[in-house]
Amino acid sequence: MALDDQDAFVVAVAGHVESVIHKQPELALELFDRALVLNENSVFAWGMSGELCVPWRSGTGARTPPQRLAVVAIRSA
Repeated sequence: MALDDQDAFVVAVAGHVESVIHKQPELALELFDRALVLNENSVFAWGMSGELCVPWRSGTGARTPPQRLAVVAIRSA
């Protein structure tokens, strides 16, 4: 089955699957970033990517990809 790689929601769901089921957080972040390029207002993509970057159990601090920080900084200016 092929995914619609131009649909931000579909790409974000694929990122969520990679993160939770396949345990591939780096690939998931790439997919979330792709979803946000397609639709910068995708609540699902922002929510799922934020969930991935927050440490749930480790207590070591949040993982925040540099490109996401730049996007947030530009939008909040």
